[in-house]
Amino acid sequence: MQPCSGLSTSTYSLRLAAGALMFASTYVIDELFQDLKTLAGDGGTVADGDGFFVLDDLPERFARHYGARFAHKFLVATVSITGRLSAQQWAPLASVAEALALHLVVERAKWVLIDHEILADGQVRNLYADFQDAAFDDIDHELLYQAQADGFEDDDDLNAQLGLAVAEVAKRLRVSARWLGNQCRSGLVEHVFLARKRSFTEDQVQKLLDAYTVTTPKQAARDKSTRRIAARVRRDRTGLR
Repeated sequence: MQPCSGLSTSTYSLRLAAGALMFASTYVIDELFQDLKTLAGDGGTVADGDGFFVLDDLPERFARHYGARFAHKFLVATVSITGRLSAQQWAPLASVAEALALHLVVERAKWVLIDHEILADGQVRNLYADFQDAAFDDIDHELLYQAQADGFEDDDDLNAQLGLAVAEVAKRLRVSARWLGNQCRSGLVEHVFLARKRSFTEDQVQKLLDAYTVTTPKQAARDKSTRRIAARVRRDRTGLR
């Protein structure tokens, strides 16, 4: 498809990608209403039947939990995502449900652009790669699709290698995960960003605490005096050499 007059190819592609996201979000919401109607009718879960439009695309190993109540909550999360996409400033995801909802919306948007031959496959994936890096705090929602990752949250050795998750650090510091995630994305706090997953080492958590530690005037004066004495000692030692 050729760009409209007056628009560069890159700008035109970005607008197509943004438009596809909005279309996909409303499309997913409409399909979720159909899934909710199906579940309300038979009173079972996704594991008991087939032919679901959206819920079939969620991690299959949890299908027995996808009942009418879950579908309603997931619908609310998806509506919330639609609001975020239309806002002037992106608001961090508030839950795993919202992360899964956004994941499905992005995948639907990719399908729209590729299946209708609006943009090439590689171009579509590149367009959404940066958006996904910025929108998702981590890839925990993707791990839910991997059966071999089952129980990873209880693997002490693996968690030691991955570091401390944003939510875990936020809980330890008694701040909201949303605030801490914003600090990470803005580059205001030191952290690890690897494979689209943000985490902290113990040293980085301590640095974060130190950065926000408030000392009393008396303590500040004592620290200043200690630094002055230490500097004098270092000078005296230098003079003796």
